[in-house]
Amino acid sequence: MGQGRDRLSVIEQIKEVTKHLWILGLSIQAALVIALPVLLGLGVGWWLDGLLNSFPWITVVLTAVGILAGPIIVYRWVTRKVEQRLRKEKGA
Repeated sequence: MGQGRDRLSVIEQIKEVTKHLWILGLSIQAALVIALPVLLGLGVGWWLDGLLNSFPWITVVLTAVGILAGPIIVYRWVTRKVEQRLRKEKGA
C-alpha cells in the first residue's frame, strides 16, 4: 500500500513540474512576442527614415505602434492558450 501512495505522489509531482514548465515556456514566448513588434517597428522605421530622409519621425511612430501592439497581441494569445489548457484539463 505504501508503494501505491509513493507512485501517486511521484505522478502528482510530475504534473506540478509540468505545469510550472508550461508557465515558464508561455512567459518566455510572451516576452519575445512583446519585444518583436518593437524591434520590427524600430528596424523598419529606421530603414524607411533612411530612404525618405525623414529621421526620426517614421522610426518614432513605428516603434510606438510596436510598443502598443505587443501587449495586445500577447494578451489575446495568452488568454487563448490558457483557455485551451483549462479545456484540456477539464476533459482529461
